[in-house]
Amino acid sequence: MKVKLQGLALEFLSGQEELVGDGCTYENLKQALMDSFSDKLLDHYHYNTRLQDAGQGRDENAEEFGDWCRKLCQRTIRKVQDEEV
Repeated sequence: MKVKLQGLALEFLSGQEELVGDGCTYENLKQALMDSFSDKLLDHYHYNTRLQDAGQGRDENAEEFGDWCRKLCQRTIRKVQDEEV
């Protein structure tokens, strides 16, 4: 698999000495690549995107649409224990 890597994945691998050696298993390499290149956006980001693209359905009245938006807005706010954050 290491031979087939190209571009950013190849550059990433060249900077990771523990992944270059023969002792590195396929699973370790795969996990390192997944961790490095996977999307790590928080859930509230995805809810915010859904809210921005929201539209009232044809069979939905204004009150139902407003309730749906309100529920989605509550999900866009990240809840943390530390009030300063």
